[in-house]
Amino acid sequence: MNEADKLNKEVGSLASSIRARLVNPAETLENRVSEVEQKVLLLNRICILLSAFTTLSLGGIVYILTR
Repeated sequence: MNEADKLNKEVGSLASSIRARLVNPAETLENRVSEVEQKVLLLNRICILLSAFTTLSLGGIVYILTR
């Protein structure tokens, strides 16, 4: 009986842990979505800056070559 009680307690704790994770899935999903949106905006800004610097660099190279 002792071993069965241990197993029941372990299964109960696993079930309660799974329930705790499932209680607020929308909240964690919203948090993840907002984090991903912020990262996408940051990557967008970085890409814009990189394209601007690339354009300036290529313009400088063309200017030097045609001078």
